[in-house]
Amino acid sequence: MWALGHYLNGGIAHGLVALFAGAMFSFIYLRYRSYGVAVSYWMTTVAHLTQNALVLVAASYFPSL
Repeated sequence: MWALGHYLNGGIAHGLVALFAGAMFSFIYLRYRSYGVAVSYWMTTVAHLTQNALVLVAASYFPSL
């Protein structure tokens, strides 16, 4: 569902990136779940923030992407 929404709003490339990012975020959440819900939530949030920041930086250097 996560990738489908991104695909509908941004095309196939956006959908594929969202698919793999969502899988990565799920893995991070499950990896840190044993430390508690708060830890796994914040680790996943930091990963998402980092991914979004990298995309914004890349878009500023390569505006045609």
